[in-house]
Amino acid sequence: MSFITDSCRSKHGRRRPFIMTGCVPYGVFLFLLCSPPSGLSSWNTSNWFGCFYILYYIMNTYSNIPYDALGPELTDNYEDRSRLFFISGLFDGFGTILTVTTPVGLQLMLGTLNIFFNNKEIKNENEKRASVQLECSSFFHLSIFYSFSVQLGF
Repeated sequence: MSFITDSCRSKHGRRRPFIMTGCVPYGVFLFLLCSPPSGLSSWNTSNWFGCFYILYYIMNTYSNIPYDALGPELTDNYEDRSRLFFISGLFDGFGTILTVTTPVGLQLMLGTLNIFFNNKEIKNENEKRASVQLECSSFFHLSIFYSFSVQLGF
């Protein structure tokens, strides 16, 4: 991937086209990884997870290798580069904490407010699937928002 991005000549630079085109499929493959269709046999479910796990990590490579290589190209000054990676690490850490805690917080909030399940135990398979999809979709939206905000420099 490094050779491909090093060879790329674009009006947006060598790294940004890969980051911008990779962030949406990255989120889509994560969403699909977490939401297999209902009614699959255990063998087909295993294949589903295997395929989307591989696709997810291919897109991880496609977008994160150029993202990691972008920092050293922005400045030659050691102190500026150290500050840049420190701030980038802060945003990565904050985004990770926010992304991990939001689905749990939503589930606790929805369970506490009795909006969907009226505080009953979820026995229906479709309700269980809807709960998991709610968690995954919030993770999906946050990852897209996070990717675009990193790209735009927020």
